[in-house]
Amino acid sequence: MLVPICLWWFWQADVVSSQLSFWFSPNIWLLMIAGPITLIPLLLFNKSTKLVAYSILSFMNYLTPTFIFFLAVFYYNEPLIYNVLQCLV
Repeated sequence: MLVPICLWWFWQADVVSSQLSFWFSPNIWLLMIAGPITLIPLLLFNKSTKLVAYSILSFMNYLTPTFIFFLAVFYYNEPLIYNVLQCLV
């Protein structure tokens, strides 16, 4: 059902993937490998959530943004702007 719409979009769009030379270039392999590279961490996360209790998983999901904030400020020396700090509180 969507094939005619996709073909029409490829025909009228001026994007790299609508050109025939893209499909025979080495860049197509980057596009093909992007799916498995994205899928592997998702499968590992799925497996790890089945092995951990929900209480621990919830606590980790609650604390992760705080740890990332501290990492950005103290390790990567990101500037701590007062207006941004107000949004966090």
